[in-house]
Amino acid sequence: MTERQHASPHPAAKNLAHEDPAPMDAKLAGYPWLPRMIDKARASQAGTLGTYYRYPCPIDRACLDLLGIDADTFRDITNHADDQAVIDQLAAIGASAERIVNFEPVQLNDELHRDGS
Repeated sequence: MTERQHASPHPAAKNLAHEDPAPMDAKLAGYPWLPRMIDKARASQAGTLGTYYRYPCPIDRACLDLLGIDADTFRDITNHADDQAVIDQLAAIGASAERIVNFEPVQLNDELHRDGS
C-alpha cells in the first residue's frame, strides 16, 4: 500500500460504488467539469471509486492539462480542502477558470465514445 492510500480520506468523499459523481456538465466557480473531477479525486483517495469510475480518466486528463497540473497534485488539493479552498488553491497556482472556460467535457466524452476510446 502506498502512503497516499494511508492518508485520511476527505470527509466529503463519495462512495462511487453506490452514488454518482456530480453531473458531467456541472460547473463550480466557472470551472467546467470541476465538481465531477473533485468527486472522483476524493473517491480515488478514499478507495471508493467503485468499478465504473476511474481517476484520472481521459476527460480528467484533458482538463488537468488545460489547467497545467497533474492528477496527483489535484487529488492532494481536493483531499485537504473544501470546494472553495480547492478553487482558491487552483487560482493561487495559476490554474484559473479562464484557462478552461471553453472546455466542453460532454462534447469530449461524446467524441471519445464515438472513437471507441
